[in-house]
Amino acid sequence: MNLEKTDNLVSLVRLRLAVAGVLGLLLLAIVVVVYGTALDRVPPHLAHDEVVIEVNARNVAKNGLGLEAKRFPAVFGDSALGMPGGESLTTYWTAFVIKTLWEDEFAIRRASVLVGLLNVALMFLVARRYFDNLAAGAFAAVLLAMTPVHFFYSRVGVEVVYLLPFFLGWFLLFTRDEHFVEDGPLWPIAVATFLLALSLYAYKNAIILAPTYLCVTIALVAWQARASGVPSRRIWVMTAAAVGGFVLAAAPFAIDVISHSDRVARLSNAYGVGDPKLSLFQNVRDFVRYQNLGARLGIYFDSFNPTHLFFFGAGGWTDSTRQAGLFLVGAAVPIGVGLYASLGPARSFSRLVVVAGFLLAPISNAVLNEVTLRRMIPMAVFGVLLATEGWRFISARWRQGQLIAVTLVIVTLVHFRLYYRDYLVEYPLNSYRAWELNLGEALQRLAERHEQRGQNERPVIFVRNQFVNDYARLYLPESDLIQQAEHRKPSQGLPETTDGARLVLRQLLLDEQVSDACPSWQVSAIVREPHGAPSFVICER
Repeated sequence: MNLEKTDNLVSLVRLRLAVAGVLGLLLLAIVVVVYGTALDRVPPHLAHDEVVIEVNARNVAKNGLGLEAKRFPAVFGDSALGMPGGESLTTYWTAFVIKTLWEDEFAIRRASVLVGLLNVALMFLVARRYFDNLAAGAFAAVLLAMTPVHFFYSRVGVEVVYLLPFFLGWFLLFTRDEHFVEDGPLWPIAVATFLLALSLYAYKNAIILAPTYLCVTIALVAWQARASGVPSRRIWVMTAAAVGGFVLAAAPFAIDVISHSDRVARLSNAYGVGDPKLSLFQNVRDFVRYQNLGARLGIYFDSFNPTHLFFFGAGGWTDSTRQAGLFLVGAAVPIGVGLYASLGPARSFSRLVVVAGFLLAPISNAVLNEVTLRRMIPMAVFGVLLATEGWRFISARWRQGQLIAVTLVIVTLVHFRLYYRDYLVEYPLNSYRAWELNLGEALQRLAERHEQRGQNERPVIFVRNQFVNDYARLYLPESDLIQQAEHRKPSQGLPETTDGARLVLRQLLLDEQVSDACPSWQVSAIVREPHGAPSFVICER
């Protein structure tokens, strides 16, 4: 009889695992479809940062060299305007994707989608361990997949989401055992901070965030050790392990920065941090001025404005659709409840790490004096954990809690559905100008006409975009058209100095008609935007 009961129990467990596996694969398939749909159409065009990363990645995939002819640099330089450059991980990963999976110009976005899917999988592992519950892990993973800021930047070929695997890995190792402080091995602390420092190669924002979270690591370990009566010697040993792991991973990056000090100056100038005319001491003194600190504290607290977090987001069209904030609106109450539950009587070491991670995520906004969602993207990870905690607390502790929790889930799903539909349909129409217009197709059409006309003329290009050369590297890799062409800024009509030209690419000004672009010339091609409006014309005679 007991043997029969045991067999029935084993069969039931196997059935539940099978059902859970099928549901997990179904959810994963849905996330893959949602994240991978229409990457060639939304966002409407490749931004300049995407173009530069992909051009570098194509060079690496072809011969192992970036545009600056350096082999395996820690930081890739941008080819235009002396910009500070891009972190290496995005370029190397995109090069791998180009080499093995996709070769078109949107490989940069597909590479980013794969990183976004990795984040979702890691969130499942993190949340399952954090809550010790399989369902909670799946819930948190799906919630991260639906979080607007994560979804948005997983479909853009820039470095933003590349930061999160390292932060998730840091958290997973750092909180693997609540009792590691007393007598656990030291390697999880060292490996956790090692992963944290690797984020420096993923996104330049980590220059601010990674040391901040290293300090969180040391501070919380010391606090937990003191509370548990751990000897001071072990506290110092754990601190040394944390710092050692971080330094080991950060050393190549630091060496590259020291040997290219001009990059730091350009980075500071590009982001408005400090005055290059002042010394380091003068910049520090200027930073700690009363007025300056007040303004930056205002930026920090403004980062928690519900308008930014749940309703409209922050930044321009390349940062948000204006139809959702960093989180979906249904997560607002659970996040607040999750903060309460994490800081209440049931607080633990892991919960304090989550709260600290959530509250410190906007520190980059304060340093750079601007509220943008991309710089505080780690908040998505910790916010999802807090929201999951809040949903569980509401369901278990509140009167009518299960009904309230289900209602909030429905609100979240409805908001994501509306957000996703707007993203695919309306967003390309509203944001196309912020995404550099359809310059890639315009250059390709010009090259076609130039070749058809025998390539004996010098085309004239009237385009406002200052990164034309970089776009030509991606869209015209085998053509020297851009070197032959004469570049000018567009103005109303065509200036008299083009009388000797025979082939012109011209960007239309706002509300300008095609007929007014090249008076008395033949318009041979019109390049249009997602909603059909013309943005470039090719004229010839």
